[in-house]
Amino acid sequence: MSIKYVAAAGATAIAGIVGYVAWTVQEKREEHRAITALVHEAASGLATSLKQPSPELAKKLEAASQSLQALRVQRQKPYADAADVYLVSARTIGQRQADAARLAGEARQAREAFVAHMRGPRGRNDAWIRQAADLGRRADRAYADYARVQEALIELLRTLPEAEKPLEPYAGSGLADPALQEAALKRAQAELKRAAEEAEIVRRER
Repeated sequence: MSIKYVAAAGATAIAGIVGYVAWTVQEKREEHRAITALVHEAASGLATSLKQPSPELAKKLEAASQSLQALRVQRQKPYADAADVYLVSARTIGQRQADAARLAGEARQAREAFVAHMRGPRGRNDAWIRQAADLGRRADRAYADYARVQEALIELLRTLPEAEKPLEPYAGSGLADPALQEAALKRAQAELKRAAEEAEIVRRER
């Protein structure tokens, strides 16, 4: 085997290694950029949702979480795993906020229907009694469902900083304003207290 052949083979091998390393570095950069874009998108959507939740925002947060799964990350697994935890938390908060808003309305309507029935002309026939019982059960279920969702939301808001922390080495700190998170948590706690007071009205009307 000639020296020229050996040298050429060595140069080809080195070029291949260099090319592979360069490709790997580029792929890592692209994955990092893609993950970061989704994290910032979710952080922006979550910040808006913490101020004014809506079903539309919940859907956007769900889409960001699905997009991360679709990336099929190979070179930035630790970052992707940390981002997944955060995006799932953001998505779930958005969903629970939307659920809580819907259930709060349903509970209020159920309470008002029950109270109106109980405070209206009282009947003593079976139909009136059955309707009172049905409306009371409906109100009880509505407030129980609302309380369960609101309690879950409160726990998610409490633990949101824990979901953010693993992202700091990759995406930086301060994904969401702590004051915004605290305000959302206090509102959720106040809403849960108000719901308990409204549920007590239903019990007193019996």
